[in-house]
Order: sequence, then structure tokens, then C-alpha cells
Amino acid sequence: MPPTRIRHGDGSWHWIEGVANNLLAEPGVQAIVVNFRDITERKQAEEELRRRAEELERINAELERFNRLAVGREQRMIELKRQVNALAEALGQAPPYDLSFVESRQRNP
Repeated sequence: MPPTRIRHGDGSWHWIEGVANNLLAEPGVQAIVVNFRDITERKQAEEELRRRAEELERINAELERFNRLAVGREQRMIELKRQVNALAEALGQAPPYDLSFVESRQRNP
């Protein structure tokens, strides 16, 4: 039997799960034994896990958006520093920015 909600005498709702077994008592007579188990705590835990998973997905999406923004900004800053270095070299000056960390990272990914 699929899980079902029932209302107890005190008004509280509980989830139950039932298993039915056919018994042959004697020829022509059938009996069914049904065992019920309260699975309310399990259902509550499943719901809490679902809520937490949704919250983690939302947080992860926010972090990914921030990461894309931060990485994009860093890449733009590096490109601007390259342009400034190129202009300085064109004017016969030493490049003001050390970008060796970028160049080494591109050679050794």
C-alpha cells in the first residue's frame, strides 16, 4: 500500500504505510493480514531534506552568478593592465604591471 495520511483521535496527522499478506486458512477461505507502520518521522525527514536541497540549489545558483561576475571582472582588469603595459612599452617605458602570474598560469593550466 502506498503511504497514506490518517488522522489520530487527538487530531494529529500521521503517515502510515501498510503491507497486506494473503493467508490461506483452509480451502475456499482466505484471510488477509495487514500490518501498518507509522512513517511520520521518515516523511518529515524526507520533507526537510527536500527543503534543504532546494535551499542549497538556490545558494549554489547565487554563488555561481557571483563567481561569473568576479571572474569576468578579473579578466577585464587583466586585459586593461595588458593594454596599459603595451602603451607604456610603445612609449619606451617599463610596463607598470607585473602580469607574469597570468602568463605562467596560461602556460601551465
